[in-house]
Amino acid sequence: NPVDGNALGFIAAGHNKTTRLGKLVKDKFMVREFVLPEIKPFDLLDALNSKSAGKVLHHANRLFAADYNALALYSLLCGHFTLLKQVKDREKFSAQQISRELKEHEFRIKKAMVANRYWSKEQISGALKQLSDLGRLIRTWQYDEQMLIQMCLIKLNLQS
Repeated sequence: NPVDGNALGFIAAGHNKTTRLGKLVKDKFMVREFVLPEIKPFDLLDALNSKSAGKVLHHANRLFAADYNALALYSLLCGHFTLLKQVKDREKFSAQQISRELKEHEFRIKKAMVANRYWSKEQISGALKQLSDLGRLIRTWQYDEQMLIQMCLIKLNLQS
């Protein structure tokens, strides 16, 4: 990608005017900021729920390339599956009742209710066990955290 981070581009209003570094367009010019697309960790959770291994690894790699902390990603995954388990246990109730009981925002509960369509209770329990094992491995500092998280994401996608 030629644009690293944020870059400013100068676009001259005149037709035959070209600029080089160090020259200034004397007539009108416009400054436009080119920004890389925002990288959201929640896109990773959506891809994980749809069990698309390619998308999951793509989002994980984009997050790591943007210096997203591996421990923050681990925490996000743990929180996601913990919420899925809590919502799965209360799936007979409405989103409002669950959000009041769990003291979570109703939007998070509704997203978890949609995500629960893709996961059984056994799969969620297995995912929580894998994440606890992952936490144990991360705390040993013997392995690369990013590699461990990527391996765990692949395992979570292979659950059936």
